[in-house]
Amino acid sequence: MKNDSLNILKLFTRKLANCRYKVAPDALVKYMEEGRFGYTCSKDSEDVVTNEFVFADDVATLVSHIRSIFKEPHIFLKKEDVIQNTTVASKFDNVSLRQTYKDDKIWRVKNGTVAPEYIHAYVYEDNLAIYENRFIVYLIDLLLEMVTKKINELMVGLETLNKQMGSVDNQCFTPFDYVDFADEQGGIPVLLNADATIVQIINSLIKSKKLLIAFQSRELYVACKKAGVFNVAGLKATNIFLNDKDYFYCYNFYLNYLNKEPIFTTESKMYYGFVTVNLLSALVKSGFELDEEAENISINNSAHLKFSGLKFKKDPFTIDVSQNGDDEIVFDVTNLVDNNKAKYVFKIINQSLAKTMADFTSVSDYAKKLIENQPDDVIKTYFVNDIEDVVDYNALYILPNKANVATRFMKAVKSCVLLVEGSDFLHTRYCPVCGSKLIAPNEEDYSCVNCSSLYHIFRYTSRDLIWIKNLPAVNAEKHAKTEESLDSSVQEEVKASAINEAPAPVEQPVTKTIIQTVVKEEKGPTKVCSNCHYEMAVVNHYCPNCGKEIDIVGNVIEREEVKETIIETVIKEVPAPVQEVVEEVTAVEEPVVETQPEPVATVVEEPVPVVEEVPVAPQKEMGLKKSFVAKLSQSGKENQLFYSELKNYLLSFKRVYTRVSWNYDTFNLGRDVKVKIAVRGKTLVVFFALDPKEYENTKYYPHDMGDLKKFEETPMMIKVKSDRSVKYAKELIDVVLEGVDKKKVFEEESYEVPYYTDEELVKEGLAKIVERNI
Repeated sequence: MKNDSLNILKLFTRKLANCRYKVAPDALVKYMEEGRFGYTCSKDSEDVVTNEFVFADDVATLVSHIRSIFKEPHIFLKKEDVIQNTTVASKFDNVSLRQTYKDDKIWRVKNGTVAPEYIHAYVYEDNLAIYENRFIVYLIDLLLEMVTKKINELMVGLETLNKQMGSVDNQCFTPFDYVDFADEQGGIPVLLNADATIVQIINSLIKSKKLLIAFQSRELYVACKKAGVFNVAGLKATNIFLNDKDYFYCYNFYLNYLNKEPIFTTESKMYYGFVTVNLLSALVKSGFELDEEAENISINNSAHLKFSGLKFKKDPFTIDVSQNGDDEIVFDVTNLVDNNKAKYVFKIINQSLAKTMADFTSVSDYAKKLIENQPDDVIKTYFVNDIEDVVDYNALYILPNKANVATRFMKAVKSCVLLVEGSDFLHTRYCPVCGSKLIAPNEEDYSCVNCSSLYHIFRYTSRDLIWIKNLPAVNAEKHAKTEESLDSSVQEEVKASAINEAPAPVEQPVTKTIIQTVVKEEKGPTKVCSNCHYEMAVVNHYCPNCGKEIDIVGNVIEREEVKETIIETVIKEVPAPVQEVVEEVTAVEEPVVETQPEPVATVVEEPVPVVEEVPVAPQKEMGLKKSFVAKLSQSGKENQLFYSELKNYLLSFKRVYTRVSWNYDTFNLGRDVKVKIAVRGKTLVVFFALDPKEYENTKYYPHDMGDLKKFEETPMMIKVKSDRSVKYAKELIDVVLEGVDKKKVFEEESYEVPYYTDEELVKEGLAKIVERNI
């Protein structure tokens, strides 16, 4: 493993060890989602860097603990012998009295009486420079240096006018350039407002730095500095470090952020913990909810996680997550509709174990052997590794310092519950993956002999859904075999479909006219029942005359006879479209064909003007397809404030959860979709699960979107352009969530999205470059 990956893995493991003992899985996932393990993706590279916001927050917390220590520090009381006047001495014992009797220098004779003028006594002196306090002072100096360096790094990355104007090194602008740029930006260009994350981080670090500097003038700091240099190499976990919460936090902060000593566990266990927590996080990011009664996860001092079973739910699936030894995570997936099941295994192998694989020429061979020997009840084994030479498509190459960790784990989770809509009748005969007819029933599932896919068909909400349990890798050879495996009649249909999609040839525009006429008159090819010879449309699967089932391919009426006639007429000029007519025209009578030759000759004599209107192929241009987040990013500050206000209002209700997809932010109440938020152009729009007809001619000005399939569940749309329309949207939210209680404790969050240029959107994966017709 690369050094940077290993360092991040060590930091992750130390923070995981801080969660030791019994931890609720949802708390662990939340800790991960909030970035409390200390990582985030850098916008300009794939490297994963320390999360500055988390660091600033941790530093602020550390400073508060140091302040508590300075108020009531642990001290050592040192006893010291002194000689004091008898009138002021207060602390003495038998030892000091005996010393007084023996010391004749302090005795005096007064008025004929011998008495001591002074007495041996003792005093206690507070010793602040104990071992633990000297460590705190060392930590202050080290942290002050680190915070100063971090502030300087962040200040260098601040946005400036020159950066926004696209300046390069040694380029100068005139005052008029700045004025022009300001006018383009609306008068006052925004560099960084007070709410910007980087501003908050810098302010927090500067505040902590001032407090750290203030500690240097305190008595405790001065006393410890006088004691000399602290030997951090021999740092030990003393009773004060372990039993005092303030000293304990400081000690752990040093271990997590600043200690350069070797980690306390093996590399393979570190990698196992990293993969486990990220898999749990991927389940939550993919929309699965953790069962409220899930057991706690046990984490020991070596950051090793143990649990017997965790249940995650997302309609219509549940996933039971369990451990199998020290290197496997098992997903038991259950389809709640008909209780159909599947099992997936994530086999975790780390580079540090490569030396134990002496019987294999490479780690890749070892990985393939593991996958080949998977148990019969396992659908697929994913090989999670940090080894570059593993190229099998079942392998997940995961390095902790790469930005695609979350994405790859989410794709793996989604592949276990992949659903597509299909047809029960059709896809019990044809593979939904490759189209092959070589389908074999496999208990309650179907397996494709050609591409090795495994799938299950079930009925859900009046739709036929296909759960693709095993999706094979894309392989050109398999695609070739798929076409060969289809019978000749199916191949003809495939070729005809391909020809119909091709652009019309320029040389013979009359062919295009014939095709258009035929398509309008023809309602589809007809078939003949092999039992009673009744003629019917191809879409029928059962004969309406005798009731017998008909093969889906069927027989084309008088197909050969029509083919001969058409070829004789037009194949001399346009050979390609002839095939098209052959495939499309299935029931054309001979008299219609006989009337065609003379008009054809007329049109051919004047081809030039027609050719100009019919291009050889539609011209293409590259366009940008933006996601919901991308549109929101470029829709303006006001829209983002409206969006944050509405999202916080929706999430303040119990049992309401959100899922941001490519096009919308969808809000569900349990399994039911209640509200969708989208951006159209520069306008925020909200869709409700309400009947728009009931709100016609009202202040809401609803739009009926029910004709579109994707808005069947939320047919009523309103536009949000002002504070008043936000208020109206909240009123409609109250209607759609009528009877749902609000959460007793709810903290609002900001869901504003930073502005990205088109280039940055593509780089961040928030937009796609697509080809489209002009």
